Amino acid sequence: MRPWGDSRTTRSGIPQEFSRATIRKMMVYLVIVILAGLSFTPSISSVQGASTPTAGMARTTVHERQTSEEMPTHEGLIPAHPLLTNEQSSAFLDHSSNTTTMQQPRRYEFASASSSGFFYVGAFINSNSDPSAVPNSGVQATIQVVSQQVTGCLSFWVDDDAASNIWGQVGYYICNSSVPVAFYQVWNLTTNQVLTTGTTSVTNGYHQFSMHSQNAGNTWVYSLDGNVFGTYNMGASISSSTNGISAAVEEGYVSSPYQPAQQVEFSPALQVMQSGIWYTVHLAYEPWGCGSNGKSCWGIEGNLQNPALPSDTIVVGGNTSLVSTGAWLWNSGTPDFTVTARPTSVTVNAGVPASSTITVIPINDFTGTVTLMVTTNSSNLSCNLSSNSIAGGSGTSNLSCNGSVLGNYLATVTGASGALSHSVSVDYHVTNLPAFTLAADPAAVIGSAGVAGSSTITVTPQNGFTGTVTLAVTTNSTGLSCNLSSTAITGGTGTSRLSCTGSPAGNYLATVAGTSSGATTQTATVAYQVQDFMISANPIIVIVNERVSGTSTITLAPVNGFTGAVTLATSPSTGLTCTLSVANITLGSSQTSTLSCGGAGGTYNVTVTGTSGTVSHSARLAYTLQDFTISASPTSLSGSNGASLTSLITISPVGGFTGTVTLTVIVSPSNGLSCILSTTMITAGSGTSMLSCTPSTSGTFMITVSGTSGPLTRSASLSCKSSAPYTTIQSYFYGLAVGGAAALILVLALAIHRTRKRDFSEDSRTER
Repeated sequence: MRPWGDSRTTRSGIPQEFSRATIRKMMVYLVIVILAGLSFTPSISSVQGASTPTAGMARTTVHERQTSEEMPTHEGLIPAHPLLTNEQSSAFLDHSSNTTTMQQPRRYEFASASSSGFFYVGAFINSNSDPSAVPNSGVQATIQVVSQQVTGCLSFWVDDDAASNIWGQVGYYICNSSVPVAFYQVWNLTTNQVLTTGTTSVTNGYHQFSMHSQNAGNTWVYSLDGNVFGTYNMGASISSSTNGISAAVEEGYVSSPYQPAQQVEFSPALQVMQSGIWYTVHLAYEPWGCGSNGKSCWGIEGNLQNPALPSDTIVVGGNTSLVSTGAWLWNSGTPDFTVTARPTSVTVNAGVPASSTITVIPINDFTGTVTLMVTTNSSNLSCNLSSNSIAGGSGTSNLSCNGSVLGNYLATVTGASGALSHSVSVDYHVTNLPAFTLAADPAAVIGSAGVAGSSTITVTPQNGFTGTVTLAVTTNSTGLSCNLSSTAITGGTGTSRLSCTGSPAGNYLATVAGTSSGATTQTATVAYQVQDFMISANPIIVIVNERVSGTSTITLAPVNGFTGAVTLATSPSTGLTCTLSVANITLGSSQTSTLSCGGAGGTYNVTVTGTSGTVSHSARLAYTLQDFTISASPTSLSGSNGASLTSLITISPVGGFTGTVTLTVIVSPSNGLSCILSTTMITAGSGTSMLSCTPSTSGTFMITVSGTSGPLTRSASLSCKSSAPYTTIQSYFYGLAVGGAAALILVLALAIHRTRKRDFSEDSRTER
């Protein structure tokens, strides 16, 4: 054990050699720690205040991602010609070119080389060639329905259009199968829109396809073999005087025209309705060609190509040959007319008038005026005509005759026009046998669509008649349905209540016939004027900003003289509030009410219903209330004074919003923090703006960024905390203090370690 005074030992008991080495090591450690402290200082500074380059990089990344998300690269493609299936009977009637723009199937625009994928042949006529055929109140054809395998679509039809530019067609089609389907379709030629369509089943064989005005009204019916399977208000009771009619065959969704394998016959090919009577068109030609060869797209022939065919017949497909474009298919000759009577034999009691309908029918485009005159073979029969002149080549007149003496008589009606003259005779058998009469009271009934109207049918005996009269009712349209309270009147006298319901609105006739053994059949006719009203909205799609009331004009229009009171009511979807300027309307002429709706941003529906008694109609509207949202990312900023702090402001549309948003920024408190926006105007409803803020004093601030578009204002709030930045000298001494503290701790640790080691060694020697 060394004494305390030993020169090799320090006062603390640490050897001198070791102390010097230890001190040298400690000095090295101290330098390292100081350098580490100095290098640590900038990191502390960057934490206290985010540098502009770092924020800029983050901002760029966010902006690029936002831009990528806001600009999708995919495109929505709309097929020009959706493929027709049996369930989609209207698709093949899209007579458009191979673009997304639909075109109406006008006769003058039927396929040529420019109508890709659609080709036509057929028989056509217009008012320039045959003014007796156009205008008209209907068209029909008897078309042979033949099953044949088809790729694409093959259709056969007749068409007509009303003076209101509403065009219709009726016939049958086969699409991607061998199954024929009867169809009708109505187009608006002004707006190029399909208005309605319908289908029904049809079998092979000859079938009559027709479309015509119902009861001389604007509603047209579409029929297969006389059975109505569709109706539509064409806006006029007669066809256009400038456009024509056609019996056409169409190939659709094919790359080029082809000859159909099976031959199809139209016979008669074209008939038109004039004054409620069907007449055969006496001439027609093929108007369409394919390309520059001047020929029809595929085979077609009439009797001018094949004399074995009747003059009103065409055949297409099969082994028929091409014809030149514009070639006449048939022409039946010189204009003329005929005169007919219905009935041609009448049995009536003495002193009772009886009538027969005289009809003038044109032949071969006859349009002259026919003068009518009636003569009898006896002065005991007196007769008169309701009209002595029939203009335009067609029309009717009522012949009424009264016999005063029992006997058989003849009434002859002669029609003359220039050198043309034709006659028809009606036999009158005047008797005194027991008989009866029928009368209707009232003879004219006015009512609403779908509401029953009644008339009393009275049987009155004559000449001691006591038999049983059987009553039956018929109508001139499927739009009027009728029944009788009693169909048998016994004892020769009595009444029965006729009740009829009509729909759609129009003018109808109900005829009650009474029959009894040994007596002449009697009839009584009741005219039904069925009225209704229509409701419509304009516009039906309303797009406005949230908090703005969107309006639409609701129009009530009388149909066929409707004069009732109509009550309006609204049924909006949840979240939409609606009001009507007028809720109770009395119709005599068209009236309007303004619908106003508003609500939170979103898409809604509202139904406006008009009710009059048991009759109601509705109009459905769609409302889109637009809005936008504003957001900030991040919403909390912090940094040292003088640093640039940023947040991305994003405008997002709601409900299809496309307006322009003006941005403003407000800071509270207003001193100590300045903020600017990279742009203050966002167009087209969506976009971003970079908010940059620079603090000049320490503190906490609230930032409000507001977006305004018309009455809409939306805001986003942010917080900002700023502090004084560290100076260079402060940073240096801070690092030096940290390094010194670390060195001191290291020295103390080494000293304690050496002292413990020495004491342990001395204790060990003492023990030895």
